[in-house]
Amino acid sequence: MCSRRFLPTLGLSVVLCCVAFGGYYSFLKATIDGGYTEWSVWSNCSKDCGEGFQTRYRNCAQPPPGRYGKDCYRFGPNNDKKPCFLKICPIDGKFSEWSSFSACDRSCGGGKQFRTRQCNNPPAVFEGKPCEGPPRQEQPCNTHECPIDGGYTQWSEYGPCSVTCGEGVKTRRRTCSNPPPSKGGKPCTDPAEEYTQCGGPCPVDGGYTEWTEYGPCSVTCGKGTRIRTRTCTNPRPSDGGKSCDEPSSEYIACDEGACPAIQKPEETQRGDQLAPQPDRQAPA
Repeated sequence: MCSRRFLPTLGLSVVLCCVAFGGYYSFLKATIDGGYTEWSVWSNCSKDCGEGFQTRYRNCAQPPPGRYGKDCYRFGPNNDKKPCFLKICPIDGKFSEWSSFSACDRSCGGGKQFRTRQCNNPPAVFEGKPCEGPPRQEQPCNTHECPIDGGYTQWSEYGPCSVTCGEGVKTRRRTCSNPPPSKGGKPCTDPAEEYTQCGGPCPVDGGYTEWTEYGPCSVTCGKGTRIRTRTCTNPRPSDGGKSCDEPSSEYIACDEGACPAIQKPEETQRGDQLAPQPDRQAPA
């Protein structure tokens, strides 16, 4: 701010002024507070797959802090981060533990049993590699010689019904000879006989009901008859049963006393003539 070319004309006071002004300027410069630059662009994601982060920076250089000035941290940090995700990472498949061996598929004579494992711990996803190795293992089992268990023949035809009517049964049979048990084999244990119901309704012969009471005499005077009946409904004949063959009606004699005498026509006419006539009333 002060130049030496002024010294010859202005004298010592100017020199003192410049010295004072220069010291003040240096003081101001030393007390300037720092300020941040603009943020930089975001960096590339820190991971090619999965969750990563991006970073950006700013510098405390606009202006830089003086010797006695405040730094930029009063405005926050000089870096910033944010999460980023470019794609899902491939997951290679891994096998689960082996299962237990299965039951042997044969009880004797050499069989096989197997165990398995699954490619699910975890499964291969997002273009990950599949599991390496077999998912199934086999081993021999029950290699000893087999005993021969007994076996049944085919069922015979059903025999005749045990009754001619009503509820009965008929039977069919089989034998433990196909093959017979040998070499310590087991005998047949299922039933050797089987039953099914058979028969049909039995014939029911008809039966009479009780007699009714005798009805009234067939005449009002003189000799007549009285009748009583019964019906073949106790029970009715069915399914080929016999009908009732005894009489369904019975008669007994009855006497209502002598009938009154019957008058001849001429006697009746003469009696009408002798009957008294009513009095006639004289005309008014």
